[in-house]
Amino acid sequence: MSKASIVQYILVIFSLVVLIAAITMGYLGQRISSASYNTTGGITRKYYQQSTPVTASFIIAWGAIYIWNLANSIYLTVALFLPDHKSPLKQDPPLLSNYFFIAHTIAFACTLVWVLVFDRELLEVSLVVIIVCLVSVYVAISLSCKQLADGIESGRVDETTSKNMIWCVRILTQNGLGVFRHLDHHCYFAQYGDCYNLQE
Repeated sequence: MSKASIVQYILVIFSLVVLIAAITMGYLGQRISSASYNTTGGITRKYYQQSTPVTASFIIAWGAIYIWNLANSIYLTVALFLPDHKSPLKQDPPLLSNYFFIAHTIAFACTLVWVLVFDRELLEVSLVVIIVCLVSVYVAISLSCKQLADGIESGRVDETTSKNMIWCVRILTQNGLGVFRHLDHHCYFAQYGDCYNLQE
């Protein structure tokens, strides 16, 4: 077992702060305010495609994703203070590395940036932001799956004594990011369609 480093503390807490900022921006994106010109739903209706889901379904889906990933971020923040054998961050090496938290932070920072650029109808820029978000989510998922699998296979993580920790990482972290990736894929194709239609 190893102690969480100062860098880990900073990355985990910063990741939580960015996620909360992304949730706040997502909420504000549904309202016209001093920081926005349009609503996300209004722009979606303006560039409507047959594949575009109803705004309410997007709100419900994003709400579920944000709640799931917020629960994960809170768990990982609490894990900084758990006993060594119960914390995925205090394994040697950690089951969720600093690179994971960098990718995680970039992914949710992209959702925050996307709301701002989509609000200003910069469709090509918002497509690039979604691509960066997708790549970051894939990197985060890959890192977490590889590190957990390596820990179990090498025997560093005992499946009997660390069962709760393993399932928290699988359900909260990996599945939470997996659902996020799924909806982000849909956003990519919808955004690509917007950009394609704009060129015609």
